[in-house]
Amino acid sequence: MKGITVDGAWAEYMVADARFVVKLPDDMEFKVVAPLMSAGISIYGGIRRANIPEGGSIGIIGIGGLGHIGTQLAKCMGYTVAAVDVKQQTLEAVASYKHSPDALILATDTVAESLLKIDQMTSSKYRGLDATVLATDHPSAFESPICLRSGCWTHTETWYNGFTGSARKGNHYVIP
Repeated sequence: MKGITVDGAWAEYMVADARFVVKLPDDMEFKVVAPLMSAGISIYGGIRRANIPEGGSIGIIGIGGLGHIGTQLAKCMGYTVAAVDVKQQTLEAVASYKHSPDALILATDTVAESLLKIDQMTSSKYRGLDATVLATDHPSAFESPICLRSGCWTHTETWYNGFTGSARKGNHYVIP
């Protein structure tokens, strides 16, 4: 068990390969960095693998533990960002961040309403987003990416009956 019978996890000290560690600045608290090293890396991987063109647009679907970090990372990476969630309160919270999304889309909005919000934030001659990243495993969320983006969509985590995996099928790219 990690941290108890083997070094790691909750241990105060551990041995690790230097290629996989980062020295934290002395003024940075562990409680601030911890979410970036777990949820942050998960959502960052999904955003990077979406292969969005420079200055492109991305939708983060599900503004929870992964999604709220994803909207901020995508903004800092230079993308135009749409946040999609089923709760208006969650969208209002993410809108208050320094690096807030360009559009807030309530998942219960019609496709036409959602596309209008996207059109207002992008300057593309094509409708919709360049990519979407699912940051939730809620079944209803799987319809939104297809409606908001024709082409590739990514999902940071997929859990079904204890199975996690990745697959590429047609224009759909699922990332664990």
